[in-house]
Parts: sequence; C-alpha cells; structure tokens
Amino acid sequence: MTQAAQNMTTAQSTLPRYKAEMGPTPAATRFNEELIEAGYKTYNFGHGAEQESPEDVASEILSRKFGLLPTSEELRAYVKEILSLKPKYNQLGGAVSTKQATADWLKRFFGIEGTVGLFPTNGRAMLGHGWSWLAQLAREAMQPNPCVLVPNTRWPMIDAQTKRKGLALVDYQMGAEGLAEQIEEALTNSQGRTITAVYINSPHNPTGMIVTPEEMGRVMTVLEKFNTNEEWLKARGGVKVALCIDNPYFHALQRSANPRQGYLDAGLANVLRPDTATPWYAPFSFSKALASAERGVTAFIAHPETYLAFSKIINEDLGPAHDKHFFSEMMAKIFAPEFDEAVLEYFADLREKYIANHATLKRIFGDAVVQWDGSMTCLVEVSDDMFGRQVTGKTGTRIIKDLNDFIEFAGQEEGIVVVNNTMKTGPSYLRFAFATQPDRFAEGAEKLDGLYKLVMGSPKI
Repeated sequence: MTQAAQNMTTAQSTLPRYKAEMGPTPAATRFNEELIEAGYKTYNFGHGAEQESPEDVASEILSRKFGLLPTSEELRAYVKEILSLKPKYNQLGGAVSTKQATADWLKRFFGIEGTVGLFPTNGRAMLGHGWSWLAQLAREAMQPNPCVLVPNTRWPMIDAQTKRKGLALVDYQMGAEGLAEQIEEALTNSQGRTITAVYINSPHNPTGMIVTPEEMGRVMTVLEKFNTNEEWLKARGGVKVALCIDNPYFHALQRSANPRQGYLDAGLANVLRPDTATPWYAPFSFSKALASAERGVTAFIAHPETYLAFSKIINEDLGPAHDKHFFSEMMAKIFAPEFDEAVLEYFADLREKYIANHATLKRIFGDAVVQWDGSMTCLVEVSDDMFGRQVTGKTGTRIIKDLNDFIEFAGQEEGIVVVNNTMKTGPSYLRFAFATQPDRFAEGAEKLDGLYKLVMGSPKI
C-alpha cells in the first residue's frame, strides 16, 4: 500500500461514525470536531460552532486568521453603508459600487487587497442568507481571470449577467440526477476560460432540488478527475477547481437512518487528496462553504447578529417600506448592474410577495417572529412549553424532548428544513427554511403552523 493510500485509510478510520440519534446541529458540531481530530484544517463559522459559543469561536478563528474581528456594531453599520443609495458607491452604477464596496470590506476587515470581480452568485444567497457571496468575491480577488460555474438561478438579472460575462451556466434545478455529467461537460468545454469553482446552492433542500449522496459523490469524482489531470491543470496555469456548497442542509431529511454516514460513504474517498489525505473540498452542515484545495476546508457564515441586521436592512429599512419603484431600482442597482424593464418588473413582483409573506408570518406566529428574509427563511422565538410532549403524526409517535427533536420531527412530517440557532444565553430561536422560491413561502409557513398546533395540542408527559 502506498503512503498516500495509507494516509487516506487512516483519515477515514479516524472519523467516528455519525450517531443517528444526534440532532443536526450537534451533529454538525461533532463532525467539525471529527475533521479536526483527523488532522483537517477547518474554519467553521456555521451553526455547529455557534451552538457552543459563537462569539468565542468566531473571535478566536478570525483573529488568528485575519488579525481583526469587526464588532457587530461595525458590521451593522458597514452593511447598511454598502446597501444604501449614498453617492459614495452608487454614483458609479451598480457593478462598480458593489465591487468597490466589497473591495473596501475585504481590505478593512480581512486585510485582503486586490481587484474584486463581480461574482454572479445566486441572488437568494445575497438576500439575507449570509455572506457566502463575499467569500466567493474574496476568492476572485485572489486569483487572476477567474470564472465560476454557476447554476441557473431563475433570477433574470443574475442569469443575464452570467451569460454576458460568458460564464458557464448549469441548469440543474429541474432535477438532481445528471448534475455531475453537466458539470463535467461544462468543464470539458470551458474553451480556455479558467473555471475556478463549481457553485451549488442548497443541494439538499427538500422543497427544492434533492441531490442524493450518490450524485454528490459523482460530482466530487468529476472534480477529482480534473484536479488530478496534470495536462489539463498545466493548460490552465495549475488552478484547481473548488467546490462551493451554499447552505447544503445535509441532515436528517435523508432517507437513510444515518444521513451523515451516507454522505461520508458516498463522497469521502473522493474528498481526500491522494497525496496528503487532506480534503479537496468537504461539505459542511449549515455552512456557506468556500472550500479550497490548498487551504483545507473554509466556511464563512454570518453570525446571527449580523444575519438579523442584514435581513432587517433589506426587508424593512430599504424594502417594502418604500414604494415599488424605489424598491425595484434599489434592488436592481445592488444585484443587477445592467438591468432593464424586465428586471425592474421582477423586483416589483418580488416586493409584493415579500409583503404577503410577512403578513402570513405575522398572522401565524405573531410577535414570535423576530426576523424574516421575505423569500425563504424566518427566525422564530421558541417557548420551552413545547418540549416534553408526546406527539403522534403521520410518521409515528415520538416525544419532543428538545429543539433537536422538533427539528427532526418537522423534517420527517412535512419536509421543512429547520436550523437550530440556540445560544448559550438568551432565548432560543429556530430558523426555518421554507422553500427555494418566494411563491412557496406561505405554503411552508402554513405547514409549520400545523406542526406547532400538533405539538402544542399534544399531552405533556
């Protein structure tokens, strides 16, 4: 057995088996610990780390990596500055303003200097879903002439910009099977463009596209094939292709009784680099991941404090509080540097959906709703009174002992993705991901309301 093979075998054997009885959040925490124990270099700013101590974990990692950690007040102020229509950035137009604002951010908070290209990421990720797009821009700033393989987002301004820039577009949202083949075809026919990353958004959202462990394993195999092809790498200056997974939701909704192990079995061998047994890329639960072959696993995610502030700015300070013309133009300037009437109409329609979705949430949950992003998620405060109840639903009878039990119950009963945002101090929150499109937000909220009523109407034991 070669040394590389021994390294790979050792790394796999040192990863303890995923425990099915664990909820998704502690499982994410434990998985991060397992990777570290196996010798991987990880930075997990995701929900798994937050459950332990978000301030301590994020502060320590950011300070060590970048030497500077912005306070929540600085973050809030800077986000608002970026998204405002002040002449400082927007007098130059959307594309220039976004590039300049992001370049300022990278230099100010992360010490990264360089020219920032406009990354045509999934618009939903930019609408209150964290800072994954910023991580992608950071990657662009550090590499010459990058090109990113992106999905067809169904957002007219993003897709149009993608095509104008000549980037590869993979239309995988109509079905998960065949995703690996589409990626392979795009990489094969890249025609001289240097594709530095494959960006996959929400591949395990039960209300959207489901990417099976087997298909994700095939994706990893395809990328490994290209990343180990010396002739192909030489022709593109040695730049390898990274896998960027935005909000993967790899958890208990998988049909397997052991969902974590399913992903490990399907993809771990292809994730490990043959020479050092360190990962090319590794999907993280609940992380906006930018994973590079050279730097191990890197996950950037906003702290809930930042998430709340960002969402409030988008949806309240600059959103439906203004008339549709202002809102449409503002959104277009932020997300669509070259926009037309169709884009403005799209945002005007989106604004109406946001308003309707907010009304639905308020009607169902009242003051318990402390945050919402209008299209896909909301943050709801949870009472301890819902715990300790024996609930009988479509999938059988179980006791809801804690938040993790409710998370798994929601997934099994209605296919609702729930992220546990419990903090050590203060109230408990749940962040619900209802759907991949604003049109289905109310549908998800109604399902969640039914789950709440079912649980709260069940007897205490």
